[in-house]
Amino acid sequence: DKMIDANTMDLINVFLSVNRNFSNENDIQDENFELQKLISASILNNIILSKKIFKKNYMIGKFLEKNFSMSLSKYALTSRTMITGKVTRYIYGLKSSDELIEFLNALYNILKKLRDNKDIFDNDIYEVIMGMKI
Repeated sequence: DKMIDANTMDLINVFLSVNRNFSNENDIQDENFELQKLISASILNNIILSKKIFKKNYMIGKFLEKNFSMSLSKYALTSRTMITGKVTRYIYGLKSSDELIEFLNALYNILKKLRDNKDIFDNDIYEVIMGMKI
């Protein structure tokens, strides 16, 4: 069983070729980097849009600040559509692989918590260590 069918793979390839055409040469590091940002934005935006996870928008602001050091204005937090736009722009603004890896690690930890039905606002030992200022 393939995880991605032929039609989806074709769609991804067309996106990558179109992306090359409308982006600055310096913006595209490699296709894998671009795909990781595309998938990350989709996953995080789906989490943000969930009313089960975030009953109120202000909770999304706290979540983004805690996990990704993203701070949004009170005005931006009035609309989930605006929040997802800001999040997408933030993700596509990641330029180095180190920044992206740090982002992906945080996203992975959030997904593990959701999978295990844990509170996404609770810190695990990894997060405590990563949060220490040395």
